[in-house]
Amino acid sequence: MDRPADQPGTSRENGGGVSSQAKPPVHPYICSLGVVLDAYLILPMDYRPRMKPPFPEKYIGNCVGPAFGMAPRGELAAAGVGGLFTACAAVASAIDEAVRDIGTYSMDAWMDRVRESVAALSVAGSPRFHVYELDFGFGRPVKVDIVSVARTGAVAVGESRSSTGGMEFGVSLQPAGMERYRKCFADAIAWLHERSR
Repeated sequence: MDRPADQPGTSRENGGGVSSQAKPPVHPYICSLGVVLDAYLILPMDYRPRMKPPFPEKYIGNCVGPAFGMAPRGELAAAGVGGLFTACAAVASAIDEAVRDIGTYSMDAWMDRVRESVAALSVAGSPRFHVYELDFGFGRPVKVDIVSVARTGAVAVGESRSSTGGMEFGVSLQPAGMERYRKCFADAIAWLHERSR
């Protein structure tokens, strides 16, 4: 995920300070809340362009670290847009902290943060990974699914294969959780549709 100020077409005034790539995981973050007091979200950060000096664009290796967001469950579960803005603010803060602290956290510190946020919703993948551009000799993938989300409860995020700038994301929940997620998602879409009139 990228820091909003780094991305063209990102508006802090119009989106709560969160890049368009960080917004989709916010929705599952809100909709999958259980009975926890604080809700945590772990996002992958692509550190390659942020290293000094930046890694070359053609660098094949991995250079990813976590961004940790936290917000009180009661504020996230607020009716209307209040919960969405709280989640966006938590994500923006997590991204800002992760970018600011590049190179200061050791892996031990990251693992401590992961253990603290044991009930966290994590994000697997990123639209910045360009998985549909990969070709291992068989052509472009027809569909990319991150199957581990069924086991881990993470939200899968990737770029859309068929539309420029589009995104795909997926969740895998138990039936009761999926029903709660569907209702939350439908309510939010209805609210956004009503507001856009």
